[in-house]
Amino acid sequence: GRSSRRTGGSGGVSLLFFITFCIKVYIDGNWNVPIATWTLDYVVGSVITILIWATVIFGIPAAIVAIWWIRREMQKP
Repeated sequence: GRSSRRTGGSGGVSLLFFITFCIKVYIDGNWNVPIATWTLDYVVGSVITILIWATVIFGIPAAIVAIWWIRREMQKP
């Protein structure tokens, strides 16, 4: 058979999420604290906070672009 050159491409989102999580841990002051001492509540709360902020940062511009595009499409003859 023929080999495919296509590879998985989801590494960018995971890397961005990891970097954001590291920034959140640093801001919270838990950078030098062992990971084993973190509570599950802290980790889950951090993940939810990151998801909310990502939704706000990327969602508002996406909504503006979507509204602009829909208005442009509706005005076409």
